[in-house]
Amino acid sequence: MSSINLLPKSFSLEKNKKRQKNVIIICSVFLVFVSIISCLIVYAHKTIASKESDSLDYIIGGINNNIEKEINGNGLFLAVDKIESIRGLLNDHRYFSKVFNIIQNIISEDVYLTESELLFDENENLILGISGIADNHLAAVNQIAIFKNSYWIDNVEINNIAAESGNEVNFSGNLKLKKELVLFREYYWDFGLTLLSSKMDRYIKIDEYSARLMNKESNGEGSVKIEFSGIAYDEKKLVLFEDDLKQIKNFVKDVSISYDLDKKGDDKIIKFKGEMELELF
Repeated sequence: MSSINLLPKSFSLEKNKKRQKNVIIICSVFLVFVSIISCLIVYAHKTIASKESDSLDYIIGGINNNIEKEINGNGLFLAVDKIESIRGLLNDHRYFSKVFNIIQNIISEDVYLTESELLFDENENLILGISGIADNHLAAVNQIAIFKNSYWIDNVEINNIAAESGNEVNFSGNLKLKKELVLFREYYWDFGLTLLSSKMDRYIKIDEYSARLMNKESNGEGSVKIEFSGIAYDEKKLVLFEDDLKQIKNFVKDVSISYDLDKKGDDKIIKFKGEMELELF
């Protein structure tokens, strides 16, 4: 005999709805729980990562500080080593002789040096300390002007100038030399500059100078090409300067100096350019 369902349909539907509602509530609570757990996990990971990042930044900062200290230490060591190496050059007699020859070529006949000392100051400048005597006050002033106009000298500081017995004048000071010329230039380069300096006075000033080796000729002879430019304060002195250079026949093959009186901006200043060819030994 077949069973007969005596329950009303509405009762079964209500029961199913209630069951579905319970399932939805359980699923919703589960999803909320999972979301909370996920957020907590993400937050925990973020916090840990942030702490690890701060820790790494601290470690990297310490490493960078150590590297910087190491670099500074090595830089200081290298600087000290470089200074000591350069100072060692001054113990070489040839460098002092070179400086002495430079100064000797620009010392006037009525001036002579009594003392000289070659040294480096705290800024690594090459300094020649000098003391001297001039026949009179004008001779001392002229000599100081010659020092200031010399291509070899960057700066002149006269610490003392005083008249002694008679007309003689004592003076002392420091000449800041162009270190790259004195210590590191090739002989042929500064030899031409030495010749120019030996014929200069306070009326002539060299602003630019260069020298280069020329190719040797077929007979094996060669030369050095010198180019220079500057200003003169007296035309007659400039002409005399060129003539004096031409008289150095043992070393100088040719000299030419050009200037244009019509284009000079000031009656007291003459701009000139020159070329000089030296024998190559």
